[in-house]
Amino acid sequence: MTKKLTRRAVVGSLAAGLVARRARAEGDWPTRTITVIHGFPAGGPSDVIARLLADGLGRALGQAVIVESRPGASGTVAAGLVARAVPDGYTLSVIPSGHASAAATFASLPYRSVDDFTTISLASEYPYVMATHIDSGFKSVAGLVAAAKKRPGALLYGTPGVGSGPQLAIELFALQTKIKVTHVPSRRPR
Repeated sequence: MTKKLTRRAVVGSLAAGLVARRARAEGDWPTRTITVIHGFPAGGPSDVIARLLADGLGRALGQAVIVESRPGASGTVAAGLVARAVPDGYTLSVIPSGHASAAATFASLPYRSVDDFTTISLASEYPYVMATHIDSGFKSVAGLVAAAKKRPGALLYGTPGVGSGPQLAIELFALQTKIKVTHVPSRRPR
């Protein structure tokens, strides 16, 4: 049985190869389990990407690589954990696009967005999609904008959290179309 070669698999393998090559040049690393932390609920895009990378890294390095989902505050909870981790190469992170805007979104952070992290590789790119329930009556973006203009603030939109890439994208869309919509950030799983 042949596996379908996807863009994600290629990117994951390339990232794993880059980390593995760098690690071999630095000695005996890894000698124990590596943890990849991300800041969103299990099953979402960050989790899928982290698991693809962990699989590729594990095979390339011959070492166990586990994934930890630590959702909260648009990924800043996970970023704080990674920033405080011992800088020994055993704690990695999948950082979302919202990481770049976190310093402007939150009054204070337990880390410095640029200075406390070292980029290894771009892991993925994906488009944002605007979707609604089939029974909502919206058949186009123009119809949605018209409805939002008739009832400012009545339309709700959901995102992974405050300051996340999807939230900033919708806020930009709202500014450009001169509409008012209400943000409903995802709750942290209990």
